[in-house]
Amino acid sequence: MTWEDELIRGCNDPATGKAVLSALKMLFQRDAKLMEADSSEPSITSCLGNYLKTEFPEWDVDCEYNRQGVIPKKLRINNIVKLVYPDIIVHRRQTDQNWLVIEVKKISNPESDEVDLQKLQCFVEQLGYRHALFLRLDIQRPQPSVSRLIWVHSNAASF
Repeated sequence: MTWEDELIRGCNDPATGKAVLSALKMLFQRDAKLMEADSSEPSITSCLGNYLKTEFPEWDVDCEYNRQGVIPKKLRINNIVKLVYPDIIVHRRQTDQNWLVIEVKKISNPESDEVDLQKLQCFVEQLGYRHALFLRLDIQRPQPSVSRLIWVHSNAASF
């Protein structure tokens, strides 16, 4: 199974999986030079967030958005309350309507995936995100690709 198939099949909402796939394909096609230069993760997630805006026109798409309403966004991770800055979120600002949160790492980033996966689980459980996605991007190939992806879902009803 390709990563593209896994992205769609692994999501419990096929439309969301297809929207993320479309945005990733645009990123890999239009921003190949950004990745060839081994640009920072925030610069890559910013571009991906822009492509997600066209896929989720009824939602707000933000990068590094650290607000829950008007207060700083916090999660309890391992019984420690931490300020969090998710890479990308699809939500409705200043409401509790949270659709998708994405954490992205480049394959060259030595940090463990587990920290982001735990954080994503907390976004789902504590802040009500319907979907959470971890992506590890391999931008060192001739053609950028996803080397690992993991969906974390909520069982809550859709908006």
